[in-house]
Amino acid sequence: MLDLSTRMGPVCGDTGDGCSSSGLSQRWFYRAETSGWRPVATNGDAGCVGIHEVLPELPVRLCASLPRLDRG
Repeated sequence: MLDLSTRMGPVCGDTGDGCSSSGLSQRWFYRAETSGWRPVATNGDAGCVGIHEVLPELPVRLCASLPRLDRG
């Protein structure tokens, strides 16, 4: 699993001129294969919700305590 957070917004000068940005977060799940790591799913929900449909072999202990990600 890999959580990424990216700040996004318009390109502008000072933040005081009405220009602001917000964060976008994504959680990627990868599977180890002989050729390397392969991305298999993204999910920003809390816990294991939905991820076991794609990765049924993922141990619950690895995803049970995951927080919900801010989606901007």
